[in-house]
Amino acid sequence: MAEGIADIMELDMVAFGNAYWITKDKECGGVAGTDKNNYTWASYWDGYNATVRDCFNTKCGAGARTPKSPPFEDCYTGEGPFCQHGAAECTVNLLQMCAKSVAGDWTKYFPFAECLEAEYGRIASSVTPPSITPNMVVLNLTVQECAKPSAGGDPYVDYNKVLECYKTQGKTIQVQSSKATPPHPGTPFVQVTNKSGVFTMQVPDSTSPAYKDSLLKVVCSAWQYNGGQLSAAKGCPVNQDTQEALVI
Repeated sequence: MAEGIADIMELDMVAFGNAYWITKDKECGGVAGTDKNNYTWASYWDGYNATVRDCFNTKCGAGARTPKSPPFEDCYTGEGPFCQHGAAECTVNLLQMCAKSVAGDWTKYFPFAECLEAEYGRIASSVTPPSITPNMVVLNLTVQECAKPSAGGDPYVDYNKVLECYKTQGKTIQVQSSKATPPHPGTPFVQVTNKSGVFTMQVPDSTSPAYKDSLLKVVCSAWQYNGGQLSAAKGCPVNQDTQEALVI
């Protein structure tokens, strides 16, 4: 049997983005509350603070923890999580992470997550400000549609289980996602590791013109170097240079 992409490459998606919880001032601080700081359903949050987010990721997220970091339980006792672009962003992030929890296999949950991104506008426009309460009719329909391939076949994920996770395991899933989020300059944030899990390369920040080309080059190089045929990978150039893949 020919190897597929899942046999050669692993992918892990953590959909927590630039969110954070409000903590004590001696830890990271942050502005609490919703109404007075214009925290809405689908617009940039006026109370958002990138410095607070960096601190939160460092002390409460993955990687750069120190002996002086607060215990994890102290990171999530305040208000939150608050997302940079409002409650709709947090809602979609949670649905994506619930799909990951339900499906496990990235070849299943990632197409679902990609579909939700494409349908973000529908979810964002389904709530009338100042409400930040999700429109469950729209969420149910969108999750059901994204759970199955457009061309037919077996569903990517069980949409009932995704919705049940969303309704009953929200904070648990959000805390897990937060703990897996490293300090990062912006989103999307992509890291590449080798087969042993050692970090080898960070793809340029998404605001860089080189982001898309660099990400594609790294993935295509690693795919070819590990035995994959470029003709089987959509978007990969047929003359991809594999020299950079030697470090992957």
